[in-house]
Amino acid sequence: MIANRELFVKALADANSIEVEKYLNKDAFHYDFSDAFERKMNKLIAKNNRINLNTRRKISKALIAALIAIIVLLTGLMSVSASREKVVEFIERVFSTNTQITLSENSAPTPETIETAYTLGYVPDGFKLKQYDADELGVFAIWENEKGEEIVFTQDILSSEFSMDNEHYYETFEVNGFPAYIYGNEYDYHISFTDGEYRYTIKTSVKNKEYLETMSEKIIEKN
Repeated sequence: MIANRELFVKALADANSIEVEKYLNKDAFHYDFSDAFERKMNKLIAKNNRINLNTRRKISKALIAALIAIIVLLTGLMSVSASREKVVEFIERVFSTNTQITLSENSAPTPETIETAYTLGYVPDGFKLKQYDADELGVFAIWENEKGEEIVFTQDILSSEFSMDNEHYYETFEVNGFPAYIYGNEYDYHISFTDGEYRYTIKTSVKNKEYLETMSEKIIEKN
């Protein structure tokens, strides 16, 4: 009896599988969608395609915008690097008898030694070079005429502090875009100025402001 029962159960399961299997085969069904249903489905497919295309366009636009931003940033950095100029700032302290000039901590670094020696590119007629000394600490030169009048030129590093007598004559102006100071007394005149790297001073017993200004504008590299 048990064996017959098992055979019966197996036969019933096989028959059920055969019956269900035919419904799982899509070829066993015959169907026709209506025109309205077909139109709705086509609209859904077209809409989905548009969404995907729009998404791709947004991604492309975002990518292009990012690339443009990077290019602009790099261009700006290159422009800044190419056009950046050395900034030299001075702190001026004016007292009753003198004015003290120091280099601001915000200034760009300047040479710590005399890397390039300079001299006067112009001196008034009648003056001849009498002495010229230069080392890594500074430059010192003297021109003299037949009357014994002298023109003294010095070049120093900018980091040094210097003081100017302002009791008698004192005036500020610019030389080639940098601050300059003219000061003097009954014996001689001085002009102190910078080129952004070094500090220069010209002293002369010839009381002629035009000479000083002309000489300061024509500093040249020493050969």
